[in-house]
Amino acid sequence: MPAALIAVPVVLVVLIGLLGFRALSGGSSDKSPEAAAAANTAAETEVKGEDEPDSAAGMTVTTSDTSSENDVTPGEEAGADTVLSAEEAADDTVQEDPYKDVILPQSLPDEFYLFKDHTYAFYDASRYGFTTYTQVADFCRQQGGHLAVINNAAENTYLFELLRDVSGITAFFGYSDEDEEGEWQWADGDSSYTNWTTYGDWNLPDNGEEWGGDEDYAEFNYERGKPGIPSDGTWNDAPFMDNTTHFICEWDFDVKKAQEAHSSQ
Repeated sequence: MPAALIAVPVVLVVLIGLLGFRALSGGSSDKSPEAAAAANTAAETEVKGEDEPDSAAGMTVTTSDTSSENDVTPGEEAGADTVLSAEEAADDTVQEDPYKDVILPQSLPDEFYLFKDHTYAFYDASRYGFTTYTQVADFCRQQGGHLAVINNAAENTYLFELLRDVSGITAFFGYSDEDEEGEWQWADGDSSYTNWTTYGDWNLPDNGEEWGGDEDYAEFNYERGKPGIPSDGTWNDAPFMDNTTHFICEWDFDVKKAQEAHSSQ
């Protein structure tokens, strides 16, 4: 047989062999050794449960579960405070007694009056031997209150009606210019409200100039049986204990509730 005819089957066998080897190797036969090594590494990594190497960071990031039976959930670390819900926190809050530190009056008269969570009482200075404004102001403070401070028309009307309809008296409260004439100040607290009498040709306060002056203390007007003196809740300036011996103490809390709170402790 001619040599040329023999060579043809041999070439075919070689080609078939090469094609079969390429199919079995899964890729082109022109893959470089470095590519083959990388393919092998990826295959090994997949078998071990790892991701492919992070070429940017230069390190392998594992996706395997690293938790163990000794791990704890957030907020349960040793020594960590337990986080309470809003409802639990509210239940644990101790309500502060609003009357815990108040001074209860020790010389409260049988009749005292409540108005918008404030308490008022009328005292007769002559019964206690008081002769000065300073003495009655100190007395009210010692009882846990102060000489009355009138803040608005509603409070003024309330007190005046008590004086006129309940007690039938007038009274001093905590407004005076005894320190400096014409500079009226509240003994304890502050208020911008005033209600001086402007009846007829009166323009109070006038310091009683036509009677010799020295009228340094505000009081509620009342008729006293004298014509021309209105009884309408307006104020007059007068010498202390000249027309009246009464004064008004005020507490900035409900004395009755405070008494009940203290008796339950």
